[in-house]
Amino acid sequence: MAAFEAFKQGDLNTKIADMRFYLAQQDLIIRVSQAYFDALTSQDNVELYRNKKGLIKHQLEIAQAKFDAGLTTIVDVNTAQAGFDLANSQEIAAQADLIVKRGVLEQLVGRPVGALRPLTKDAKIDGVLKDPRSKVKDNNGIPIADSVNPQLPKGQTLEDWINQAETANFNVLAGQLSVSLAESTYKASQALNYPSLNFVGTAGYNTFNGTANSLTPSQTNIYNNIIALQMTIPLVSGGYNSSLIRQNAALLDAAKANYDNARRTAAQSTRAAFIGFYGGLAQALKHMRPRSAHLLPHLNPVS
Repeated sequence: MAAFEAFKQGDLNTKIADMRFYLAQQDLIIRVSQAYFDALTSQDNVELYRNKKGLIKHQLEIAQAKFDAGLTTIVDVNTAQAGFDLANSQEIAAQADLIVKRGVLEQLVGRPVGALRPLTKDAKIDGVLKDPRSKVKDNNGIPIADSVNPQLPKGQTLEDWINQAETANFNVLAGQLSVSLAESTYKASQALNYPSLNFVGTAGYNTFNGTANSLTPSQTNIYNNIIALQMTIPLVSGGYNSSLIRQNAALLDAAKANYDNARRTAAQSTRAAFIGFYGGLAQALKHMRPRSAHLLPHLNPVS
């Protein structure tokens, strides 16, 4: 029994190693993606603050020209200068942040990284396009979110994502295999108290040619063949076997607890990501309509 369980443990250890490898691959994908989006955001911020500084510089030149013409006070010039200095410092900070974020990405990909390609204009997420909340409006005609768990198509709801995370997450699968490994180890330790039955056999052949004082040496052949079944019953082990069984039983309980914790962790991470995504989408939908409906009509085309 112990040898059979040891064979199963070798197979389980191989599968656990595969799960750890797949989990490391996923982690690498996530880290590279996160580093790319962080660097892309920093690159956009540099462009944003550069354009902002250009606009404020233009305002500073206008304020200076008005002051030289006697149409405004020095306060307006100083205010524009302060805004320009602030925009300049923001651009410098954004450039420094871009260097750091690009360095993180270079560390992961193993080569220098130049200007990053932005997302394509037709980039889309199917879950967003099929989100029915984009058609729900309040009394003012502004899209709102009726729930953070909308009625998405099958396979896109929160319950579907949680169920997938609890069954297909590599960390969860590794925990499930660890439970099987602990069970096998526990059974192997229990086998120490089981009787063992062995099939044994011996074969012997001896030749006797007589003694030195014998006048007529005689040759004698002796054959000795034994086939038997041998049973071993452990009676006393000094408490080692029982202690080992209790230890492996406790390790089995720990493996089950770790497996349950891995499932709960995967479900909670999925729940937080799902709600955070649709919560952010709800805010975007809520604040997008007031800008286009109320702010745009009051903009001065000349200014």
